Amino acid sequence: MNFQRYPIRTAIPFLSAVLLAFLGASIWSVPYIGMVMPPFAFIALFYWASFRPDLFPVLAAFAIGLLTDIIAGTTMGITALVWTAAYQAILRLSVFLRGQSFFVLWLSFALVSFTAIFFQWFIQCIIDVQFYSYENAFVQSLFTVALFPLPCYLFIKIQRYFLKHEE
Repeated sequence: MNFQRYPIRTAIPFLSAVLLAFLGASIWSVPYIGMVMPPFAFIALFYWASFRPDLFPVLAAFAIGLLTDIIAGTTMGITALVWTAAYQAILRLSVFLRGQSFFVLWLSFALVSFTAIFFQWFIQCIIDVQFYSYENAFVQSLFTVALFPLPCYLFIKIQRYFLKHEE
């Protein structure tokens, strides 16, 4: 597929992350879920950084992190910093992930997402000079890992039908 002829296709990974960031924000109106809302956009970041880093560069990870900070009203730049660091780790992991089973992909996502969420929690505690309960970060991590297969399935289909590598 010639991506010069279809430039909008190259934006699909970034746009899917933006869409998931706004989806996560729209669900915040559900009572008591705001503190443990899964970072849906992180699922997109993990998938696209693992399988199509050519279409989802580090700048996209940073931008999605900033967008998430703006939408969630969190300290500006924390999510961008953590997600940029996670992106770098995912790039190194992506060599291993290609050709692996979905279970290995899911397990790898669990490891990376738990690390990113708890790192973000730790940074927020340091910035605010206050120890926040880790239970919210733990539940958020569990929700994020549990929901991973749904958008991941969609991303697999999108990649298979719209973003094939040129041969």
